[in-house]
Amino acid sequence: METKRLDIDKLKRAILSVAALIRRQKHTIRTTPTEDWEENLWAGLRRSKARATLLCAIRAHGRGRLHMLTCTRSHAHLGLPQIERFTLEHQERFIGDRWREFEGAEREELAV
Repeated sequence: METKRLDIDKLKRAILSVAALIRRQKHTIRTTPTEDWEENLWAGLRRSKARATLLCAIRAHGRGRLHMLTCTRSHAHLGLPQIERFTLEHQERFIGDRWREFEGAEREELAV
């Protein structure tokens, strides 16, 4: 990831938004009778969780930290192979250029 500034406020709002969506999706799944479940309820939840993982990884990477220490089979839907020891390089490849959605404006230097 290039050393650009992230718009942390925009990233935080996106994380809060996807967290609220996950809670609503879980509530829908819990309150829908089993015979009425549709596969798309679970698929939507998986997509939302993948988005949350990506957003948290972007935030952690911006601070030079890891969001995940390992990748298990549960991360396969994110397109990640099983990795025993996740590194910053793995995280950077996972994020790709999707961090640009949260690129902040360059700060103008004040002339003294």
